[in-house]
Amino acid sequence: MNLNEQNSVTTEFSPEKQVVTSFFESRSSYWDEMYRRRDLYGYIHQQRLSIFLRWAEELALPKGSRILDIGCGAGMATVALAQQGYVVSAMDTAQGMIEQARQHASEAGVGDRVTTTLGDVHRLAFPSNQFPMVIALGVIPWLPEPEVAIREMARVVKPGGYLLTNTDNLWRLHYLFNPSKTPFFAPLRWGVRKLRRALGRPDGITLNHLHSLGRADQIFRSAGLEKIKSMTLGFGPFSFFELRLLRDSVGIKLHQKLQDMADRGVPLIRSTGGQYLVLMRKVRPASADGCF
Repeated sequence: MNLNEQNSVTTEFSPEKQVVTSFFESRSSYWDEMYRRRDLYGYIHQQRLSIFLRWAEELALPKGSRILDIGCGAGMATVALAQQGYVVSAMDTAQGMIEQARQHASEAGVGDRVTTTLGDVHRLAFPSNQFPMVIALGVIPWLPEPEVAIREMARVVKPGGYLLTNTDNLWRLHYLFNPSKTPFFAPLRWGVRKLRRALGRPDGITLNHLHSLGRADQIFRSAGLEKIKSMTLGFGPFSFFELRLLRDSVGIKLHQKLQDMADRGVPLIRSTGGQYLVLMRKVRPASADGCF
């Protein structure tokens, strides 16, 4: 298997999916640079990748295991997993992202352990029960039908295998006191968007699908997944409407203090990080005698 053997998948995207794909196509270099940025947003994304890779390594899957990286983006997780000795199928909806992932795999010398695929997570072009691990970083918040996509992710995981993913937290601390972001005003914002659309003034891409932790857990359970570990990550950037309140150097220090409190399980803080990171296992089907 070689990264030059790119799979060709014919996928027809709905208008909403096409908007998201076009968005990532136009900003592929932005996401490539994310893991080199020194601002707060980049810092949190780099921390997220580090946590996911540590969790994956702790699973100690046999070397050569085939891993699916959904929404591979610029391929940072893909390359790191390949360097750990896994064979990685990297999938994205955006051709620009696929090209970035292929380039990084080649430059890192792991091209022989990476294949790339264009595809739609709502309709994965893989057989059921195929991968011992599926990873999807920063994917669910962008999806028009997250429940459908999560069921598809679970479908292609082997029984007893693992899914690592994240959702965006509805009750993120840095949104609660911002009038333009707080969930308390969500009905008003949705009403404005509905009115704009009725008047023929669509507001472009509308990130994002936010889930409470309880709702996310409910969706995962309904897809046949059991949680092994989880955490919330990311405090900031703090803003008032569109005005940033703290420069990045101060914002990073505040994030670090709040994140330390969250990691120590401080009530309220532990559940109000911006992202909900989850490691899950696919439940094995019961045997005929009722045992697993």
